Amino acid sequence: MATVHRLYRTDPFTSEPELVRKRLLRKFRWPLDQADDAVKQIQSLSLSLRPAFQAFWNTGLFDASLRAGKFTMGQLVEVGLSPMGAFLALDDVHKQPREASHDLGVYILRRKQPKQPGRHTHINYARPPKPRIETW
Repeated sequence: MATVHRLYRTDPFTSEPELVRKRLLRKFRWPLDQADDAVKQIQSLSLSLRPAFQAFWNTGLFDASLRAGKFTMGQLVEVGLSPMGAFLALDDVHKQPREASHDLGVYILRRKQPKQPGRHTHINYARPPKPRIETW
C-alpha cells in the first residue's frame, strides 16, 4: 500500500501562537530563544508581505524578487540570512524604513567585505602565559 503524503496548509496569521512556534522550531529550525519574538512578528506581518509569506510558510519556496525599500529577498538570502530571517527583515523595512534600511545596509556591507589580515588577534592557548613581573 502506497503512503500518501498530504501538504497541510496552515495560516500563520490566524493559527494559535503555540502552533506557529512549534512549526517555526521544527520546520524552519529557528533558534529557541528567538522563537517567541518571531511568532509575534510573523502574526503582525505587513499586509503586502502576507501572500508571499503564506506561500513560503506552506511550501518552503520564496520569490527572490520580493522587494521592500531597496532590498530584495534574494539579496538578503545571498548575504547569509535564512529565508525566514529575510522575510522578517523585509517586514522591518516596511514598518521602520529608515532605521531598518540603515541596519540592513550595514549588515550587507559587513558580510560582503573580505576579512582583512591583521585585524583579528590570534591567541595561542597552547603556550602558558609568561609570568608577570611586579613593578614597584
